[in-house]
Amino acid sequence: MDKRYIEEKEVENKFREYLTTLESDISDYLGYKVNLQNKSKKNEELELDIDIDSHIRNHTSGYADVLFSNLFKEEFSVRLVQQIQKLVYNDEKKSLDWDLFYKLKSKLSLFFIFGDSTSSELEIKQLNFLRDLADISSRTYESTAANIGVIYCNKNVSKQLCKQYGIEILYLQEIMSVKAFFDHKKALIRLMDGKSINILVNNEFKVYGIVRTKENRLDLSEEIISQFISYTLNRSLKKVAKRYERFKEFADVWGLLSNFSKDEKNLFESEFIYFRAQNKKLDVYNNEDFFISFEKGTWRLRNLHYLMYILLDYLIYNVIVPFTRSTKDSILIETVKRLLKNIETLIKTINCLSRDGTSSLIIIANPALLYAYEPWNGPLTKDIALEMLQTVEVLKEVNRITRWNWNDDLYLEFIRYDGYHLELTDINLELLANLAAVDGALVLNSSLHILSYGEIINVPNMDDLHGDSIAGTGTNAASVVSEQSRLAIKVSADGDVKVFYRGQNIITV
Repeated sequence: MDKRYIEEKEVENKFREYLTTLESDISDYLGYKVNLQNKSKKNEELELDIDIDSHIRNHTSGYADVLFSNLFKEEFSVRLVQQIQKLVYNDEKKSLDWDLFYKLKSKLSLFFIFGDSTSSELEIKQLNFLRDLADISSRTYESTAANIGVIYCNKNVSKQLCKQYGIEILYLQEIMSVKAFFDHKKALIRLMDGKSINILVNNEFKVYGIVRTKENRLDLSEEIISQFISYTLNRSLKKVAKRYERFKEFADVWGLLSNFSKDEKNLFESEFIYFRAQNKKLDVYNNEDFFISFEKGTWRLRNLHYLMYILLDYLIYNVIVPFTRSTKDSILIETVKRLLKNIETLIKTINCLSRDGTSSLIIIANPALLYAYEPWNGPLTKDIALEMLQTVEVLKEVNRITRWNWNDDLYLEFIRYDGYHLELTDINLELLANLAAVDGALVLNSSLHILSYGEIINVPNMDDLHGDSIAGTGTNAASVVSEQSRLAIKVSADGDVKVFYRGQNIITV
């Protein structure tokens, strides 16, 4: 066999192996399958292009096709590909950097947290800062895990923070590194709880002050993360609304949604980054639509915004769009307002469950159920709630359709008031998280009223499952229950959030 041919084949195989490994690592980092293609026709060159796995397009109703293929390509993949392209070559050897796989996730995280580094010196500072924070997040004090909040911002932004939340800043006489700050007094691990006390870090990654809350009930960490969710949800809504702008038949929908796209100033639009260490896990929030997470030695990108895209578009398309021409504007506006508040509450609940590692399953029943009732956007009686619940065929029949005694079970009064079933916004967030944590599923209708909780899913015998279907019981339950045009959201004990539609895991957050 020709020697040159053999050498070319070896180079080609090496490139294929490199691309496959790169594709696998990026998919793991992002939480969903991506396909990498080499656009270069030369085996010794790598010119990347990226696409999402076709199963997302094949197993959704069309809305995700637009959302994922267009929004993903237009806004995220270009930046991702450019960054990967910079990393794949070893500058000294002018060849593929096989050592990249040891540092790929940390390098990508560095970019998405701080942006492009202007110098290698700055990059080293950034890496050291992240390394120190990751180390501190794994520490304990008298068996209590580190639970700290770190605010990266300049003094002007910190003053804005004071004005917004009525907090006070204690400036240090001597600035120091985060590591030196916590090494100085070990008890600081216990004091810096993120709720009442956070630390301030400047652009040199030095601690220059301590933020102390003055109001008794103010949890600054929750307020900042809540603001991040509101900020990201608003940006997501603008993108979903823009999709309807493209089609004349949806002009009314676009006009309606435009009323809710706010242009409010937000902390995350300034040079502001929040680092939250809790439960031996580090989460990083900035002006991106997602957040970055470090846990068990691994960096991950958490696609909270894709969960928002799916919920917004799925519920708006199925709950609002069918009634835009037959319902008064004032009623539609009020309905959309309620729906958006409920979606935000659901996102916050899922984020809390994920952060705390609380295993749970949330089901959104088939939207078509709303069309049979008048008024479609009215209060939900327990009789209608039971009818809706009965359409979820896979619920295990314990005590008739549901596990509860529907008419006089005390446990159902937690989700009712004066005979009507509550919406998500009617419930305290902690209680809502506890309802979702009860063994079984939290079942919602598509206007996000609570139908029931703790409902057991009738999962097929494990022997009947095969191939990729074999997973945890909760994951199988989510897959089974989503088959009939329902959304199912499974939160795992490791913090992963899997979204299922038509039996397929379409995204992992």
